[in-house]
Amino acid sequence: MERSSIILFSVALALFILSLSVYSFMNSPLQTTNFFTSVEITEDKAGFDVNSTALTFGKVLAGGSGLRRIFLENSYNFTVTVRATKNGAIASFIDIPQGIRVKANESIYIPVILNANNIEVLRNYSGTISFELLRAWR
Repeated sequence: MERSSIILFSVALALFILSLSVYSFMNSPLQTTNFFTSVEITEDKAGFDVNSTALTFGKVLAGGSGLRRIFLENSYNFTVTVRATKNGAIASFIDIPQGIRVKANESIYIPVILNANNIEVLRNYSGTISFELLRAWR
């Protein structure tokens, strides 16, 4: 009886570890892209920044807003979900839709919206935005 309990426990433990491994593998990002993000909040003038290697909003008037779009191409042969993460001083002023699904071999633009309505201190704000592609389930 004791030996069969040990065998049963060992099989259950092995299945549990296998399940955790599969879950971890299936939920790990397929691809991650990081963008440096910045804005200068001003009182009297607005301006553009055409830097193609960063997600910059340039100069934005206090109380104003800005929009940038990230082009995303799904070159996988299955649907992916996009997970966006914001970090740094700029994070609380940025809105990005979550849970966007992109079908196989399709392309979309993801809006990144800066809302400077509640900014009280006129200065430069910066941070990073990360986009992760995850395999979409169901």
